[in-house]
Amino acid sequence: MKIINSMLFWIVRNFLKRQHSLEFIGPETISSSSTQDLITFRDGILSKTAPYLYDEEGLENEALGEFDQRSFHFGVKFQGNVVAYVRLTPAGFELSTLGQSWSAISRHYDDYIEFNRLVADPNIPKRGYFGRLLLLYVGLWLFERSNYKGIVAICRPERIEFLNSFGLSSVTGLTTYLPKRKENYQMLIGSRKEILTTILKKYLTDNRMFNSAYRMGSLSK
Repeated sequence: MKIINSMLFWIVRNFLKRQHSLEFIGPETISSSSTQDLITFRDGILSKTAPYLYDEEGLENEALGEFDQRSFHFGVKFQGNVVAYVRLTPAGFELSTLGQSWSAISRHYDDYIEFNRLVADPNIPKRGYFGRLLLLYVGLWLFERSNYKGIVAICRPERIEFLNSFGLSSVTGLTTYLPKRKENYQMLIGSRKEILTTILKKYLTDNRMFNSAYRMGSLSK
């Protein structure tokens, strides 16, 4: 398995190196100047698309959890501008504050890390490709350079297929309605093995994850 993982790391690393028009950022901590640029980009989008995160209750929850302070921040720039961002939060997950069942489940995953706040510039065509590239970059760091055993996340039902393509799957198959957000969500998890196996299968049998992203990343050539 180590040989297979090493091969996959080599494939992803070399694929990302070919994205000459892109600059990958992270992992960054809250004290980094790069992080401030990333957060400004993130907040500019989410303050419009998810205003509940920025009302009094949302800001209080953020402050109590110290999520930005404890998290790793990642982004990608295209032609000098930030176009995608994601935050990775260690145990003491944000999702644990949003639902009792998620809080109970997450106690079994203290050695995992939470993906949250994934956003891409809505003004860029096919922005989903930048999100995929960013998650490949983050995954390379996560499983090659850190000791985390997997990923936890929540997402709306229409986003599940996207995260399935990276090896995350629903914990219970049940949705939880969050009144504050007026949306249904599911909790997803993916172990290191599940994620790496899924991405390798994608590379071997459905290379669109790599080819489509490569075309997008090469627009400025």
